[in-house]
Amino acid sequence: MFTIPNETVTNYNHDIIELENIIVTAKESRPSKSLISCELYTEYLLLNLDLEIFDEYSDFQLKSSNFQLKSSDFQLKSSDFQLKSSDKYSFAFSDILNVFKIDPIDDTISFNTINIYELNDNKNLLVCFETTPTLYNTCYNLTLIVKELSIDDSIVINYVDLFRFPSVEFLILLKIFFTKLKVYYCKILKQTIIYGKKCNSLTNINIFQHIYSKWNKNCNIRQFGIFIDSNILMLVKNFNDYIFSYYLDLSVKLYNLSINDKKYFLKHYIQKQSRTCTLIKDCNHVFKVFNLLDCFICIKCNELFMIY
Repeated sequence: MFTIPNETVTNYNHDIIELENIIVTAKESRPSKSLISCELYTEYLLLNLDLEIFDEYSDFQLKSSNFQLKSSDFQLKSSDFQLKSSDKYSFAFSDILNVFKIDPIDDTISFNTINIYELNDNKNLLVCFETTPTLYNTCYNLTLIVKELSIDDSIVINYVDLFRFPSVEFLILLKIFFTKLKVYYCKILKQTIIYGKKCNSLTNINIFQHIYSKWNKNCNIRQFGIFIDSNILMLVKNFNDYIFSYYLDLSVKLYNLSINDKKYFLKHYIQKQSRTCTLIKDCNHVFKVFNLLDCFICIKCNELFMIY
């Protein structure tokens, strides 16, 4: 996670964008060498992140049943942690709020809608998640969000990757209207999350409406014409390289698993993929350490668990 430094945008004003200077192209702009390590990015592109093996939290979609971790060192019971039946999106929402130090909210992520929550300080938190984030959709959502936004309100949105200049330029534009702008990569959703903390100005906030009105959805913005400070470039590059390294390291760990671990993992995979298999309900789990990060596997039903 990183925060866009205030000093990198203090010289900007709300007329930061001259709409006629926006460059539009038919194709999406290429990833920038200033924002990524090319070698890591090339290897990262070879990974299929949709595979379950790259989903640390896949088990959060399953039931939270009573179990004991039978180990000579410690025991865990269901009272130690409870997972909602509303699947991983409740957990993801709690994780995001916790990372940004926002008051807990008993809810889950709702896609393609705007939810408004009143926080303990009587200010609102506006939350908007797109099923498939794009800059075009984000700009449109902001035209709706700003209609409900008041001074000191905050927002949380999911966002596109930060491999290209336009996505970073748009962040700088958004930062102008908030005291802080924090960027976090949520491994549960495998998406970038933006937290705009405490709106500090509504002056010219209709800039998002102006951009959207000029934006043909069949085209891509190559650049907004916003200067990106070198400190921001380094922050974004480190952020992107962290994401690449995380999944590449995970792939190496998977490759180097022991034979026994691979056998257990294969059993688990086959069981979850087979529609004819009978899942063991209310299994009295017996756990074995599975050398995939801090993962455990039940040797009876072959389910995977992350223990915190």
